[in-house]
Amino acid sequence: MIKTSGGREMFVLDCHAHVGHNSLMRRFTGGKREKHFADEAVTNSGMLGIDAMIAFPVSNPHTDYSVDNQRVLKWAEEFPKQIIPFIRLQPHFEDKAVADVHRYAAGGARGIKLHPRLDGGYVANDDILVRPIVEAAIENDMVMLFHTGETWNASAGLLGDLATRYPEGKFICGHMGMLDSYHDAVAYARRLDNFWLDTTDFWPPTLITKAVRELGPEKVVFGTDTPYIPAHAEMTKLISGCDLTDDELALVMGGNLARVFGLDTTSDSAAVPVPSASAA
Repeated sequence: MIKTSGGREMFVLDCHAHVGHNSLMRRFTGGKREKHFADEAVTNSGMLGIDAMIAFPVSNPHTDYSVDNQRVLKWAEEFPKQIIPFIRLQPHFEDKAVADVHRYAAGGARGIKLHPRLDGGYVANDDILVRPIVEAAIENDMVMLFHTGETWNASAGLLGDLATRYPEGKFICGHMGMLDSYHDAVAYARRLDNFWLDTTDFWPPTLITKAVRELGPEKVVFGTDTPYIPAHAEMTKLISGCDLTDDELALVMGGNLARVFGLDTTSDSAAVPVPSASAA
């Protein structure tokens, strides 16, 4: 929980947390580390007032993510209140990837992370590689988080097309499409009930505020991209950098996804004081 300077307590859910082991972290940390395991993630997030996180494996695109996915499910058992387990899939494994959706859902996975840019360069709405995974996810009531932006094959517009085809699905548009497809992300979020925008690693904050005002705070969700981006930086961006009311902030910071996942938003821990948006 966090507490604004006005005394408002808010449940916080990070929708975009990487856990695991890979070499990519060395490039983000100046060679200092290459792993970010759940115990560290939960401890560090808790110190900031983050109550829960959607956690999924770091990038290892040369694998089928089976080792990483099993690790995430195990960590979710160890930290059942703090970790909402998402699996990560490599769609180029085709039938095996689809079978894995059902297998991991039976093991407690609540959603799927897909990264069209890093995990093999597939197209976000590909008929052969992606749509069977989406259909399996819907069958198991799983939320889907897609990386969007940076490359044409991961554009928010392609994800919007997918969400349009599958209105019964639940899609989080990671990074709000970045600047290159931000306007597509907003356009689809405006007309789709099953499409949320994730603030992770999106700048400038003024455009996040604009999206909240245009779409309503119910369509925007908070994320950090930890450990690649320090979680406190993403929190400061939302709390102090965006001109949001406490009511808007409460939904974006965790209220929206708490409803999606049916979470108990009460906490036994003392709320961490933070500056309110209006005080920034």
